[in-house]
Amino acid sequence: MIRFIEPQDLARIKELENGFEWEFSPDFLCAMAVVDENDRPVMIAGAWKRAEVHMLLDSGWAEPKKRSAAFLELHKAMEEVLAREGVAEVITWMDDMKAFGRRLQRLGWEVAMKTMWCRRLF
Repeated sequence: MIRFIEPQDLARIKELENGFEWEFSPDFLCAMAVVDENDRPVMIAGAWKRAEVHMLLDSGWAEPKKRSAAFLELHKAMEEVLAREGVAEVITWMDDMKAFGRRLQRLGWEVAMKTMWCRRLF
C-alpha cells in the first residue's frame, strides 16, 4: 500500500535516513511511503520545491560593465520572485566558464558536489 507520510512516521523516517537528514523546511512539498501489512513505512520518497534556471545573453549588447550591472539586477529580481514562490534552492548547468563561475560564487552560488539525476514529468 502507498500513502502519504503521517506525523507518527517521523521516528521511522529517522531510522531510514542512513546519514541523509531530511529537512521539512517551507519548500517541502510532500512525502509518500510504501507500508507493510502493519502500516509501517518500508520505503519513503520525498519532494522539495527546486528551480532550474538558465540565462540567454546577447554578448554584443552594451559594454561589459553595463551587462554586468544588468545581470546583477536580473539575478536579484529572479531571486525575489523565486523566494516568494517558496523556492529554497536553485540549480543551473554550465560548461567550463571559469570567469562566470567566479561571478556566481561571489553571489553565493556553490559548485554541487553530488551527482544529479533528473527526469522530466511533462
